[in-house]
Amino acid sequence: MNALAKQSRFSQRPLVRNGIHGVVFKAQDGLAHHAANMIIEQLRAKPDSVLCLPTGRTPLLTYRKLVEAYQRNEVSFRHATIFNVDEYVGLGKQDQGSFATYMRDNLFDHIDCPATKRFIPDGRAEDLQQETRDYETRITEAGGIDLMVLGVGNNGHIGFNEPGSEATSRTRIVKLAPQTLQANAADLPQKKRPTEALSIGMQTIMEARRIVLLAMGETKRPALEHLFARLHPEQWPVSLLADHPDFTVLMDEQALPFKVR
Repeated sequence: MNALAKQSRFSQRPLVRNGIHGVVFKAQDGLAHHAANMIIEQLRAKPDSVLCLPTGRTPLLTYRKLVEAYQRNEVSFRHATIFNVDEYVGLGKQDQGSFATYMRDNLFDHIDCPATKRFIPDGRAEDLQQETRDYETRITEAGGIDLMVLGVGNNGHIGFNEPGSEATSRTRIVKLAPQTLQANAADLPQKKRPTEALSIGMQTIMEARRIVLLAMGETKRPALEHLFARLHPEQWPVSLLADHPDFTVLMDEQALPFKVR
């Protein structure tokens, strides 16, 4: 790749709008490179950092870059603790379509984070209510989340905090919105697709010391429009992130809901 192509690939523009800090990328590859570097820098500054990571299509390229950096000995997860944002109710750790399987396939099986320091809600727990309480306890016992990385749904959900989620919510059982079920259908078992999930709550998210939001593609424009305008957080949970003291949005040009000079 020549220098001009590489420069274009990683082209970025910082912005501040309505008190919200963001970075706009020309290409998704540049966004993923930047996101991976933020995680790497966090681990270099604090090797025993507590991370909270998302699933879905958006972070896949970021995870690939983290694995490549690990293979080049540029980062270690050996002392880190990793929590996941959510999991489907009814899917176990070995089930196809579960987020536990997603994380193993795309990150955990390729890095050195010990299995004892990786946590994902158990969608098949005998007592789901107790599982949600235990998950909050694990986060607290780990010292709280240093870096929270999030994606955003087309309807503005964060994790599986769907429209109508309360700002004071903690890890809990949530009913998935029809729009979310439709968007995720291709990744789920056809015979019995989950309609509920376990998700960390908005207050749990807001207590993280640092939050990074990843948004790619034009379908995310409405969510970012509400975020940057700080509009209707009761129906667009992503808008709640605007009040976090250390919050950054990484977005590609397709997701940007306004023009930047």
